[in-house]
Amino acid sequence: IGGTRLTIIYPVLIPIALAVTSNAVNMLDVYNGSMTGTCSVAVSAIIVSMLLAGRWFPASLAAGLLGGLIAFHIFNRYPAKVFAGDVGSLYVGASFGVVTILGRVEVAAVVSMMPHIMNAFYG
Repeated sequence: IGGTRLTIIYPVLIPIALAVTSNAVNMLDVYNGSMTGTCSVAVSAIIVSMLLAGRWFPASLAAGLLGGLIAFHIFNRYPAKVFAGDVGSLYVGASFGVVTILGRVEVAAVVSMMPHIMNAFYG
């Protein structure tokens, strides 16, 4: 349909986007398996977007993140034996933001992060 060029503002938006994604994921990490489950769905959606766009390297980074999330979800679902804490959830959110920026699929990431965004505003 069209595009918007943010060449001057984009370097300023990158740290803001990383802070927003990491804090949005951290806010959703309140129940057993909620962060790992929702982030697995979001990461798999951006992997599909990157593969359709032909961006293989960021998709492989996101696939590594997805593998870690699925492996962690086994021990984090109810009854949880392992908890991510702030360090884990902030890392997952920042990694999601970095992979999104590297893959240039920011719009798809905003759509896939909608549960996190809705939780941040209305939770």
